[in-house]
Amino acid sequence: MVQDAEENKYVVEIERCFTPNFMHKACFNTSRLVVDSISGNQDYTTLKKVFHISLLYFSTQEMKKPIYHGKTIIHEIDTAHPVDFRIANQGLVMFEHKNIFPEYFFISIPLFNEVITQDIDEWLYMMKHCEVRDDFKSPTMKKVAERLAVLKMSKEERTDYYRYLKEAVYSQDILMAAEQKGEARGIEKGKAEGIAEGIEKGIEKGKAEGIAEGIEKGIEKGIEKGIEKGKTEERIEIARHLLAQGVLVETVQKATGLTMDQIKLLFP
Repeated sequence: MVQDAEENKYVVEIERCFTPNFMHKACFNTSRLVVDSISGNQDYTTLKKVFHISLLYFSTQEMKKPIYHGKTIIHEIDTAHPVDFRIANQGLVMFEHKNIFPEYFFISIPLFNEVITQDIDEWLYMMKHCEVRDDFKSPTMKKVAERLAVLKMSKEERTDYYRYLKEAVYSQDILMAAEQKGEARGIEKGKAEGIAEGIEKGIEKGKAEGIAEGIEKGIEKGIEKGIEKGKTEERIEIARHLLAQGVLVETVQKATGLTMDQIKLLFP
């Protein structure tokens, strides 16, 4: 299910085809999607338009271009002029019969001629060669390249990659929780130190305005020192915990932000 800029919702189905009965499959699949898009007690006007895209890894004698489009058009028999129906029910509520019939796109991958002038050409190149060129400009191609890199990994490499992602997410969760905890500790400690320092400075000045100013500056400075100290202590605790779990040193460094020298001090 996708939604356009005007908040209209559509159903988009993409399938890879290797046999000549692709049109029959497209007709069957879109019919099934139309039926599945509405519940038995819903009004038929809630039907969602279906776009079906068939990626053909072959071509036929009739095909001369890589992309073909098919849709249903209601028109007058005599003039072939397209029409849109607007009908009112018994309650005089107008219904505009929009183009809700499925549309079909048939794309023959082998017929792509390697000429790239727009975004769709980059997609055709990627589907034909299973790679993304460095000069591609489509904003989605970076994500596609990352996904292709994972798909091309060996089974062992892919397992290590997903383990690394899992460890990174776990480490990030611990780090966020520790930062919140450390910040809370730092604020409390900073307040206490700041108040004491501010009172001391204020008393030395012997003036009411000096006391107020000293307390304010002391609190601010103390909070800042306390937060920073609390965060560092919590990061060290996280690093020590991750190392105990067997997490790689490089991963620990990325997760905590500590230097390699700080991490080396944690080893016995």
